[in-house]
Amino acid sequence: MTTAAAQSVAVGRAPGWRATHYQAAFEVGQIAACLQQVREPAHIVSGPGGRLGVALGGELTTSDAADFLLVGTLPPLYPEWLGDRAFCEAHGVRFPYVAGEMARGIATTKMVITMARAEMLGIFGAAGLDLHTVERAVDELIAPHRLMKFENEGIVLYAR
Repeated sequence: MTTAAAQSVAVGRAPGWRATHYQAAFEVGQIAACLQQVREPAHIVSGPGGRLGVALGGELTTSDAADFLLVGTLPPLYPEWLGDRAFCEAHGVRFPYVAGEMARGIATTKMVITMARAEMLGIFGAAGLDLHTVERAVDELIAPHRLMKFENEGIVLYAR
């Protein structure tokens, strides 16, 4: 809440929201579109007849200068903020997500590559695969991508 909005609550005036670039959303489809903007603060507003809606951007103000009453604010949510930063640093990834690591190559090399391109950790589980299949997978992953871990029958290979 801005200082002005916080001060208005302190003196008994309700906080409000005023549109600048975006209008408040009150229809289901519009609300869903707003909620996909997870990197933006979302303001819950009370519209005509007390109907709740979602508003992005705008200004927090006092109710007498507002388009709608402010019910609450959801802060931005960055996927990078979830999880443990030490995990990201240890594995050289931007996002603390892991996918793969299933034996017999169930998580394909394509999935591992997709995870790496998205700056997440993808692991190819090679346990139970024959050596020729593992070698092909290693060649596919090492050439243009960063291989984090290969495992086959208890043998673990790390490569960068």
